[in-house]
Amino acid sequence: MRALPIGRRTFLKGALAFTAGCSSGMGPGARRAGRRGYDVVIVGGGTAGCVLAARLSEDPRRTVLVIEAGADFATEASLPPGIRGSGPIEPEFDWDYSTDEHGTPPRKIGLPRGKVMGGCSATNAMTALRGHPVDYDEWSTDPKSPWRFNRLLPFFRKLERDADFHDEWHGSEGPVPITRVLPDKQTDVMKAFVAASLGCKHPVVQDHNRPRSIGVGPMPRNQLGGVRQSTALTYLSATTRARKNLTIRANTLVDTITFHGNRATGVRLAAGGEVIEAGQVLVSAGAYGSPHLLMRSGIGPAALLRTHSIPVVADRPGVGQNLLDHPLVFPDFALKPGVPSVPFVAENVLSFHSSAPPTAAPDLQLIPLQHANSITFVMSVMKPSAVGSLRLASRDPRVMPVIDHNYLGHAADERRMLEVMRELRRIMRSSPMKELVAEELSPGSAAETDAALLTALRDRVQTYFHAVGTCKLGPTSDPRSVIDERLRVHGIEHLMVCDASSIPTLPSVNTNLSVIAVAECGATLL
Repeated sequence: MRALPIGRRTFLKGALAFTAGCSSGMGPGARRAGRRGYDVVIVGGGTAGCVLAARLSEDPRRTVLVIEAGADFATEASLPPGIRGSGPIEPEFDWDYSTDEHGTPPRKIGLPRGKVMGGCSATNAMTALRGHPVDYDEWSTDPKSPWRFNRLLPFFRKLERDADFHDEWHGSEGPVPITRVLPDKQTDVMKAFVAASLGCKHPVVQDHNRPRSIGVGPMPRNQLGGVRQSTALTYLSATTRARKNLTIRANTLVDTITFHGNRATGVRLAAGGEVIEAGQVLVSAGAYGSPHLLMRSGIGPAALLRTHSIPVVADRPGVGQNLLDHPLVFPDFALKPGVPSVPFVAENVLSFHSSAPPTAAPDLQLIPLQHANSITFVMSVMKPSAVGSLRLASRDPRVMPVIDHNYLGHAADERRMLEVMRELRRIMRSSPMKELVAEELSPGSAAETDAALLTALRDRVQTYFHAVGTCKLGPTSDPRSVIDERLRVHGIEHLMVCDASSIPTLPSVNTNLSVIAVAECGATLL
């Protein structure tokens, strides 16, 4: 068994990682006269925050401030290599979160998150997938909910500029370009993987973003000329940044939200304690950052807040709960001598299928990544049953929260991870793929029994960087819900959460486009 070389492992990690309605009277111009402030303060310039800043500032009467803890690179020319998309992510652009996972012995897993304008959209693997309609229909049982798939579809179309498909399912004028490496441009190894998958009865898919698509075919990606198209580049364009009613503050950490009774009034900055007033506070700090901020501000499980001497503004036990992510494993195969060596080829092809018994949405994913004389797979269970949590470690905003993802912590996830690994082996042992593969390097052919293979997979599982759910939307009757369907924090006026943390259940795909669509919809609810 051979481990990935350090340089390649780092490259793969970098390449993959870095992946509203308010109360009446609080419209544009509603901040109190004579006081320094803004109509809307957005905490977090990440994937969703940049979308919200762009859309909300389209109304010139509304003053908008977006505050980002990381750096801001306003132009494509100014992007560092790792943000541009051509190299490993620089540590200074990562929040340095981690999770202690269960096992013998316990294992610490890094949880890379983009600490930069654009957030994880500026550091991800550029995968641009929507998911199955049921992914969104399960968010609400109300057919008129804004979160049903038929209500979200216009926002998916609005955000994209698809280069390959022009029909009722796709947009052609949105800020985010969507491209694919079509079959005639793929490497011989990618073509062989598709052919072997077809031989194993997986249907071919030309458009993975067409509703209910399942099978193997070209991967849609948000990149242009090799440059990652983050929401910082696409939504916060030069034209958007020039708006007089939009202010951007980078390299600025927010300490807490300020309140008057049960009404949010602004934010307090960590450096110097500066207070900025707001007619509306919109929290968009991500699946880890948003619950962390709410708890520091007094919204969360009351008993936990009191242990840190934080005055309780609202007892919401769901803050930090319902943490969901896709568990990820990287199986690795050596190619035979004579197979043409190529530079790193990331995510040209994607394969989805459903486990047995089948789920409503395709829940098993395989993505081949070719590099030199080997092929590594992104392999994941896309509708996991295991649930994790996040809790406050300190009221100091610089101290990261305690995160427990509980990867493969449910028997159904273990079963499905075994199933997708065995299906991968079946494909790799089928023609024409078997003619190209020399051996399985990881987990390794020695792990043949279910028990041995599960142990090997558990030892290798890590984050797929798709954390959601920690401020989930839902009715007040649900003790784990934090916000209502208009993204308003239960029991608090003028405070909303709009980002990955708002999403109540995991889509069966990489989450970048889902978060952008949530923000597009959220901007219309303010």
